[in-house]
This record gives sequence, C-alpha cells and structure tokens, in this order.
Amino acid sequence: MSSLRWRGGMSVRFVNTTGVVLDTIWLRLWGNGEDGCAAPAVRVTRLSGGTAGDPAVGCTALPVRLAHPLRPGQPALVRFDLHIAVPDRDARFGHNGPYYLLGHALPVLAVHDGKGWHLDPYSTGGESNYSLTADWTVRLDHPRALAIPATGSAVAMPARPGRTLTTIAAKRVRDFAFAAGPFGKREALTRHGVLVRLWFADDVSAAEVDDTLAGAVEYMDTFAGWFGRYPYPEVDLVSSHFDWGSMEYPTYVVTYPARTAVAHELAHQWWYGLVGNDQYADPWLDETIAEYAKQRATGDENPLCAGPFWPSPDAKVTSGMDYFNANGGYSLVVYLLGSCLMHDLERTMGPDRWLAFLRDYATAHRYGVSTPVAFRAEAQAASPVDLAPVFHRWRAS
Repeated sequence: MSSLRWRGGMSVRFVNTTGVVLDTIWLRLWGNGEDGCAAPAVRVTRLSGGTAGDPAVGCTALPVRLAHPLRPGQPALVRFDLHIAVPDRDARFGHNGPYYLLGHALPVLAVHDGKGWHLDPYSTGGESNYSLTADWTVRLDHPRALAIPATGSAVAMPARPGRTLTTIAAKRVRDFAFAAGPFGKREALTRHGVLVRLWFADDVSAAEVDDTLAGAVEYMDTFAGWFGRYPYPEVDLVSSHFDWGSMEYPTYVVTYPARTAVAHELAHQWWYGLVGNDQYADPWLDETIAEYAKQRATGDENPLCAGPFWPSPDAKVTSGMDYFNANGGYSLVVYLLGSCLMHDLERTMGPDRWLAFLRDYATAHRYGVSTPVAFRAEAQAASPVDLAPVFHRWRAS
C-alpha cells in the first residue's frame, strides 16, 4: 500500500431493518463522484455474500444482489476487495503535494427507508451523502513516516521494517474519512474532557496553529453547552490553506486555519454527525444550523438578515440539491439566508427557550435522522408564539 494507491479488504455486516424482504442492497462509492465511470477512483472486486451488478449513478452506486433474500430482522455479511487510487487534485478526496485526503473514499451502505433506496447523484457544490450510523474498525498498513489523522480513535503499532499498522475504531458514526502525510500535530483538552488533535501541513504558521487549536477547544465547549454533550473521546482537525474550502466528517474535519471555518465545521459534529439528515434532499437541516452556530460563536455578522436578497423568485431555504445543482445559489440561500432563519427563530422564541429547544432536539434525534417536518413541529411545540410567519418569511414553510 502507498499513499497514492491503497488496496485491501472490507467487510460490511448489517441487519435488514427496512420491514421488507431485500434481495439487493446498494453500496455508495462517493469517491467516484468527481470523475464518474471514466476514471473510477474506488473499485470493488472479488465480492462474496452476493453478486455485484453494473455500477450506476456515475459509478457512485453499486448494486449487490444478495446470495439469499434477506427477511426483516435478519443479518447479512458481504466482503470484497477494495482498490483506491487517490485523485491527482487538491480536493477533499485528493492531495496537495505530500498531503493526502481520503474523504468519502470508503464505501458505505445506501439508505433504504419509506421512500425506497436513496440513490441520489453526486453534488460538487454541496453534499449528497445520506447514511446511518455504524461501528467501524479500520486497519491501515502504511509507511512509518506518514501520520494518519482519521475518524475515531487510533492505536499505532510497528509492523514490517519501516512500516506502521494503525488500527482505528469509531462507534456510531455515519462515515469514515482519513488523511495521510507528514503532518505536524498539537493536542489540547476541552473543559468537558474531549481530546482535540490538530494536524497541520507545513503551510500553516505557528501563530495559525495556536489560534486554530485554541478556537477548536473553545467551540467544542461552546457547542456542547448549546447542543448537548459530545459523546466521542476526541475530534481531529486537519488544517492547511486548501483552495477548495473545508469539509466535515464524523469526529474529523478538514479546514483551512481560520476560526470561522473551524467553528462551522465543528458545529457539524452535532448537525450532520450526531443529528443526521438527507443532505441531498434537505441540506438546510445541517448547513443552516452549522452556519448559524458559527456566526453566533464567532460574532460574525450576516448583513443579509437585515436586507434579504434572493437570487430567484423560486429559491427557498428548504430547496434540495437538485434545485441548487440546476439553478445555483446554494451558498447564498442555504448558508446565509438559512442562518437568518435560525437567528429569527432565536429572536422570536427568546434565546433561552431557543437553545433549550436545540438541546432537546439534538438529544431526541441523536444518532438518528432529522426531517423538515420534525424540526418545524418540535420547534413550534417549544415556542409560546406561532412560528409559521418566521418560516414563511425565510421561505422555509
């Protein structure tokens, strides 16, 4: 295995919780989203426990016909060989010089719910990911010189000469991501006992390291106070001056060294990480709250709240990625105008009642999935006044 190409085996154990008999499941290979079938970066071979069909949805979805039909409540296991070729680009799945990022590189099970299988296409301007929580154990055999920041908690042991075996465990997380490279490392503890690890590339200055780590500790404590206890023992941040931005994963974020970016991505540890949502159909359910939390924590002003500007008459905070992929306006509407919705709800309900609602909602839906219907209904139940005008004002009704 090298830092450019990784190969190994993967086992997926699951239980049929759909309530119907399944003869086929789907694996999401999100790492193929950028290049599709023309140059698939993630390939599955030698599958057992079923038969792989033809890749679909731009090679981001692989059907697996199970060896035996799976009744509700029954467990199953599929195994396969996995081949990953890290794309030659500075991206959330790619590399910049010797620093490799493997976001969404490992396959995950597609979600089956009352709407059937969710097989949405990849989105370049946002996220399409929708996954449920699972327990992960990942073992990486790699050159000793490579640091391996990752989702979960890692234990490194010497392997063959010049190599290290890093074993990583992550319980009840929605995805798994990791990085590899000659990163520097700094650590600190939050007041609540969470270990914050900052991994940084050589383009991050000493002052930026200090400020990023201090900000991460501060925001983890702030968000725990607002949204409830962080249940994992650690959170890892990988920092560099990425051209493409920042990205959240469970217990792990990739961010440029600026407090506003750090605050937004760490807020995602609650809103997407702990409280999941269908990020293709309902991106506002995590992005608007994460952006609002960033603004509230950093004091970042949002001028659009005083004078909203909508890019088109039919743009709505609650639009899905299908709308934004076709029409644009994703960041303006979901991040900025969406966060104005959250600020307006806070003013209408009052700060104490609003934060109590968010804590209660995050607790009730922890490790589960949030929906627009549940969010609006539970916010209204916690409010002494009618919230319909607020949702309507920000095109979220």
